[in-house]
Amino acid sequence: NAKNLAAVAFAISTICSKSNMSVDPTIWQNIEQNLLQTNTFGPREISGITASYARINRRAPKLFNHFACKAIPKLDAFRGEDLSVMLSSYAKLAHISPNLLDASSRIIIEKLGDFKDQELPTMLWAFAKLRHRSPDVFTAAVPHTIRCLQYLE
Repeated sequence: NAKNLAAVAFAISTICSKSNMSVDPTIWQNIEQNLLQTNTFGPREISGITASYARINRRAPKLFNHFACKAIPKLDAFRGEDLSVMLSSYAKLAHISPNLLDASSRIIIEKLGDFKDQELPTMLWAFAKLRHRSPDVFTAAVPHTIRCLQYLE
């Protein structure tokens, strides 16, 4: 199931990142094969698995394309944290998914006032890193960003 696969990916990536240990590539291939056969991902699983891959810098284009397809119809259910983690994972791995970024743009604009202080800058960074042109997002984000900066003074 998706939650178990997410937990396994998280555990292995955590061990690898903290111990500088590498894992036999066939283990990741088996995980990816199982992930590609699973269709019941929720926002938490998608963001958690993509973060696990980003943590260890493991590129998996087919898997990330699969997650983009699964995420797009569910983006309105993503919390700000899940959306920012997922988008930053795509950016860290330089995996460009224009349809996911376009759909995320709409959600970011709709939920702009709901994000925690770090979530919006992380999403804007991901758009910039992936060189995704979304002037509506950046224009809408300016007043919110200025408000956040005022609290830092």
